[in-house]
Amino acid sequence: MYLHYQMTQVRQDEIARRIATAQREDDVREITRPRLTVNRRVARAVATLGVCLAASTALTISAHASSAQTISQLEAKGFVQTSCTVSGIRMHDFHTGQTVTVR
Repeated sequence: MYLHYQMTQVRQDEIARRIATAQREDDVREITRPRLTVNRRVARAVATLGVCLAASTALTISAHASSAQTISQLEAKGFVQTSCTVSGIRMHDFHTGQTVTVR
């Protein structure tokens, strides 16, 4: 938080110094207009991408953990993994003839 304050203070000091030395009204308008530097734009884009990536990874991990738990429960009941398809993992119980797809 203090670092943000220091960065803001430096920027305000720079603006005040440039306004004091500006020759025309157009120069003052140009100086005081907020602008995003390329570095800030890149930093925002990277931060946004990082948040999206973290969210999708968390969802994938939780879904995988849930599927793994379901598979373990079915294996404990006697089911065996027979194939892996686009719709999920097919498990078959050869004693009862049941087939289950785990997504």
